[in-house]
This record gives sequence, C-alpha cells and structure tokens, in this order.
Amino acid sequence: MPNIELEILKLLEDPLDGYTNLFDVQITANLKIQHDRVLRSTLQSISVTGYYPGYDNQQKEISLEVYADFKTILDFINRYKIVEVMDLEFITPELLLQHYQEGKGAVFCSVDSNYLYFRIENDAMFVSDYSKPERKIDKLLVGVEEFIEYTRKTSYLP
Repeated sequence: MPNIELEILKLLEDPLDGYTNLFDVQITANLKIQHDRVLRSTLQSISVTGYYPGYDNQQKEISLEVYADFKTILDFINRYKIVEVMDLEFITPELLLQHYQEGKGAVFCSVDSNYLYFRIENDAMFVSDYSKPERKIDKLLVGVEEFIEYTRKTSYLP
C-alpha cells in the first residue's frame, strides 16, 4: 500500500472521531473489528460528511448534511485528488455538494423525527429513509429550505 494510503488510514484510526478539517468536514473510517487470537480491523468504507453549504447548524431538531461513502481508500484518494495528508484540508462542504449534484454522494436531512436521504441519478432525485425502498420524487430539491421543508412535510411512504 503506498505511503499516502497508510498515512490517511493512520489519521483515521479512531473510528469515533476520525478527522475533522478546518471546514468542519468529518472524515471517518468504518472498520470491521475481528478478534481471532489477534485483534484485527478491516476497512469497510470511508465516509466524508459536512454541513450543507448555507445551513446554520444551530438548530438541534434539524440536521442537513451532504456526504459521500467510499469502499476503498484508493477511491477516496482519487475522488479528492489527494497527494499528501494536507490535501484533506481542501475537502469543503461545497465540494461535497458538487459531487452530490454529479450523483456521487447524498444529502441527509432530519427534522424532528423525520429523517430522509436524497440522491441524484440521471437528473432525477430519489428519496429514502433507508428502512424502505427509495422512490423517485417529482423535482430536484435545491437549497437548504427546500430540503428542510420537504423533510418536515413528508412522512415517508413507499
């Protein structure tokens, strides 16, 4: 494994905290812990999460985040063109939003007890609460208020 991969994995070693950059983007490694005779961990995925650009995260009953998951460290490195560990500082919420709009991520929104996940594919928007099959919705939601209002008014029905 090349050096940059090892350096990033070492940085993400703590599965609870991971790494948070200057833009408040959190990068975490999801590990599968195995305990035979030796305690070992295997990388399951890497998650990158940041607040939706323009969202004021001061309201406890509302959350709006944009995120992406990667199956391998190499997928993560290639997506963000990481050459050195300092490049993690250049992953911004705006970059996460751009990738989401390209169909390479998702938006999570929770309002009170409603929580929904949104993704884009082929210029269509899909919504899910992860407990039921996702469904296509009529329009592409854009901006903080549209996601919050949709989530507030929607009781997920397949």
